[in-house]
Amino acid sequence: MLSKAKNLHSPLFSVSFLEDSTNKFAVVVSKKCSKEAVVRNKNKRRVRHALRKLILKKTGYYTVFVKKDLSKVSFLLLEEEIKNLISIL
Repeated sequence: MLSKAKNLHSPLFSVSFLEDSTNKFAVVVSKKCSKEAVVRNKNKRRVRHALRKLILKKTGYYTVFVKKDLSKVSFLLLEEEIKNLISIL
């Protein structure tokens, strides 16, 4: 499924998009970002919260791959970067 998707990259994230009739989101945080599950889950929650605020033009499957530990990144920067990546799609 990911091989047919459109992929975009930034220093903090990679976003994969595949068109469909419904909106679905997945957030992937690997152990490369942090060995601690608590930190990975917090990163997922922050990204999901930023995604909820977006108004999307296209419907489909969105997969966000987190590249770095986001605990030291401000929420405004995180939100802006996700908005910029998804607006390009």
